Amino acid sequence: SFGLIVNSSATGTPKLLLNNPLNINGTGNKGIILQKDLDYSQSVFKYKLDGTNGLGLYANYVPSTARNITGYDISTGANANGGTLVRVDGGKFVFDNTGTISMAGTNNYGFIVSGVNSDVSVDKDIASIGDGNVVLYTENNSSLKYAGTITTNGIGSHGAVVGSGGKLENYSGKAASVETAGDSSVALYNKGTLNFLNGG
Repeated sequence: SFGLIVNSSATGTPKLLLNNPLNINGTGNKGIILQKDLDYSQSVFKYKLDGTNGLGLYANYVPSTARNITGYDISTGANANGGTLVRVDGGKFVFDNTGTISMAGTNNYGFIVSGVNSDVSVDKDIASIGDGNVVLYTENNSSLKYAGTITTNGIGSHGAVVGSGGKLENYSGKAASVETAGDSSVALYNKGTLNFLNGG
């Protein structure tokens, strides 16, 4: 099932106000699907992914310029398993430093960015507690930029994975670091392009 869908048939430039967090539970449920541009200056994104194989936010459209997402509060809960907090298969987004991102549960992804029309920047510390989580993942000619500190604490939990064709670099020349504390965990794994420096 779906929580909210903003599709191409919507008229004007809608805004999304989730002042009370959207709770995404159950199996295979999706929270927010974006197929059309929003008025991001007046939109509020707050949700918690706490089920199995769920998806918090999915975007697949290409705005003319990057859209700035502010004041967000997004998380995977202790019961989340096999979910993805944010997936972008098309779109340009900046998650600035005014929001909150946290990860718990097991075998979850924080951000998956895929495809040539996908360009996502994250300017926020992210802490992950739980086994098998991956905070950042980029692949297939997409671009992911990051600033802040990623910390993972769990078995087999990875900070950032750059898959084939993916690209990871510092956001706006700012510092970035990845710290792992758990057996079989990797801070950075690269099969694409990695220009990622502590200090920018």
